Amino acid sequence: MIKDMIDYDETILWEDKPTKWLYVMGSPMFYLFAIIWASFDGFLMFMFFKAGSFSDNVIETGGFGFPLLLFFLIHMTPVWIAILAPILRLIAWKNIEYVLTDRRVYLVSGVFGKDITSLELRDIQHLTVNVNPFEHMSQSGTIHLTPDRGTRNTSVRGHKMFSIKNPYEVYNRIKRVALDVTTDQQYPNQYRPSENPGYQTKYKK
Repeated sequence: MIKDMIDYDETILWEDKPTKWLYVMGSPMFYLFAIIWASFDGFLMFMFFKAGSFSDNVIETGGFGFPLLLFFLIHMTPVWIAILAPILRLIAWKNIEYVLTDRRVYLVSGVFGKDITSLELRDIQHLTVNVNPFEHMSQSGTIHLTPDRGTRNTSVRGHKMFSIKNPYEVYNRIKRVALDVTTDQQYPNQYRPSENPGYQTKYKK
């Protein structure tokens, strides 16, 4: 899809997708939290049931059991998220693309359609690589292209490439291309060479 979206003189240097099982799984710690939450709610429901707080027919709106059941259904939202989120991520995985060109980075995502975000190479800030234990087992990692930002009232998530293969190699490639292209773009147009040999200037004290 991206090949149909890039400029006519834009060249794709690298493209990939997240490691499937890592992306679908998401954060393992959230599942641990959901299990603890479900155990706590399950214990409370058992105690209420044992004490007779649930009426014989919980569907009857006049009984005390119905609002209590409704409360627990809402209160177990983290459990429902832990169940439904992997299904949505499985659907979304087929739409995800990460593409590096000689001009920008493209991030394609979306569940029911494809959402495209383009990030100019000069806008990449605080490039970092994070590798969790599960990613380490699969020789994968997450690259942060821009940091998360926020104020007291709002927050903006940074741009990330989740669970990609060979993260350190990709990190070095993005870092080098971003430096070369940004330096080339800052050079005055009338003196710009026809080809970009890369940033080769050495710093000397």
